[in-house]
Amino acid sequence: MAEQTGLGEMLERPIAHLSRGYRQRVGIADALLGAPPLVVLDEPTVGLDPNQVLEIRAMLKSLGGGQTLIFSSHILAEVEALCDRVVVLAQGRCVADESVAEALRASEVLVRWDGPPGRAAEVLALAGAGGPQVEGPVADGAGSRARVRCADAGEAEALAAALGRASLQVGVPPVQLEIGRRSLEERFYRLTSGESDGLKDMSEGRGEA
Repeated sequence: MAEQTGLGEMLERPIAHLSRGYRQRVGIADALLGAPPLVVLDEPTVGLDPNQVLEIRAMLKSLGGGQTLIFSSHILAEVEALCDRVVVLAQGRCVADESVAEALRASEVLVRWDGPPGRAAEVLALAGAGGPQVEGPVADGAGSRARVRCADAGEAEALAAALGRASLQVGVPPVQLEIGRRSLEERFYRLTSGESDGLKDMSEGRGEA
């Protein structure tokens, strides 16, 4: 376990003489001894310098697969980098239990076409996309683009499929058709603040941390 957690060269050194990062490793190694099927870690990188944070994250990632690791953290970039699944707690309630991939999916569709805005508008109409939730179509270089906000990620997936079919029927090939991606910070905020999951401010389909 010392080798697995990067402590092989530190076995003869008193714990009091170790850096905080190595002391964190000692605690993790201690928790892993005996190969428990479930290991719970509370804020495993708090108080570490950036290099130590990266080292601990890499170590934890290398441990995945052999055991189930659960850790609590307010550093959501860390959750995104390490976890397969995320659970969000708010005021003692579980408000989300989903895969990280699901948590990162935004409820909007971004599409670009190799055609003018007029033809793109035909595609949007055929796909049933209209109203204030649609931004565009507007000119984008030699082509055009539009962004459509949806009620939820499921609706966004259905709309993306409809836009693809409509583009083929109208004869305006899409050069980009994707469901937007948000940050975990934005997902956490909307889950814990009571706001709608529909997104307000977008930048190229990517939520900003």
